[in-house]
Amino acid sequence: MLNIIIAIDGSSSSGKGTFAKKIASCLGLPHLDSGAVYRAVTLYGLRSGRIAWNGDTDFRALQEDLLHEKADISFVVDRRGDSHIFLGDDDVSTEIR
Repeated sequence: MLNIIIAIDGSSSSGKGTFAKKIASCLGLPHLDSGAVYRAVTLYGLRSGRIAWNGDTDFRALQEDLLHEKADISFVVDRRGDSHIFLGDDDVSTEIR
């Protein structure tokens, strides 16, 4: 099995995400929005109290949760090719946008 990873770099709001989704679709590959993963980690941190609403962060506890998979963040591509980010059983794809 061939593993293909395509990374696209560029400035904010330059169309990277739009291009990435299109090229993944054309190639029949899943698209992982890395920004969505970062936002899911942030949402987990807020929900778990590892990140306070004022921005104070318990980085050590957050790191431990991520290393030991307590955060339970997953990425799923549905039959239409749309990607979804889950915290546990909760699809947070819309919430993190």
